[in-house]
Amino acid sequence: MILTAFRLPRRQKSPGRILLPIAALVCFLAALDLRQPRILSGDPSGRIVLVTTHVPVDLKWNSEHLGPQIRTVFEKIDEAIRRKAQLVILPESVLPLFLNREPSLLQPLRQRARKIDIVLGALYLTSDRQNRNSAYLFHDGSYQVADKAVLVPFGEANPLPDWAGRWINRIFFDGAPDYRPAAHPGTFTIEGRKYRIGVCYEGTSERLYTDWPKHLILLSNNGWFHPSVEPTLQRLLLEYYARKYGTTIWHSVNMAPSYMIQAKW
Repeated sequence: MILTAFRLPRRQKSPGRILLPIAALVCFLAALDLRQPRILSGDPSGRIVLVTTHVPVDLKWNSEHLGPQIRTVFEKIDEAIRRKAQLVILPESVLPLFLNREPSLLQPLRQRARKIDIVLGALYLTSDRQNRNSAYLFHDGSYQVADKAVLVPFGEANPLPDWAGRWINRIFFDGAPDYRPAAHPGTFTIEGRKYRIGVCYEGTSERLYTDWPKHLILLSNNGWFHPSVEPTLQRLLLEYYARKYGTTIWHSVNMAPSYMIQAKW
């Protein structure tokens, strides 16, 4: 009886011995973060086509190379239509011009948008002559625009005071004016689904993710950094935000592979 009395407390402690390693295992698995997103070369459903282009920067803004770039855009859209896709996404500045001032291009894009939704990058010129780096959505014969909200310091907008900014632009950028940012990130609704819209650099800014968007379309021109590790660093940051906010990202790129980052929740 005495021996039994001494053994009982030990038996009552045994559940703790089991729970402790289980708790440790749970903490270990949590540290591994099982929500690691998947990197895919394209949308597995086939409904969304991600276009990759291969235009070096020295040709991107060369007027003699504008014609081939325009032809490539329409060839990629027509190919996506033949594949019966619902949406085709093309990179940042895939049309390196103020698209809203080009009726000869807007008309055929609107016509094709009766067969497929189109998201592409181009410039936008406001009524007061401000330059915008933008994404265009063509849908059912019409279009809408989402302007870039987070600009590249010095590359797109000078963070210095106006007098210093004008001097820097004159010396280093041939007097080119700064782009103007949108007040807030843009969103397109496509087939009933809301997509946050990002253009290149701003896709690596947490500002695009703070309201936990489930879907994001990102357009990039990585030709500025070719060859370099920039596309890899960009992808790692996108993976981080996809994991942190549960955001699935469709990324169309110039001068680097396009891909989809599928969030896991």
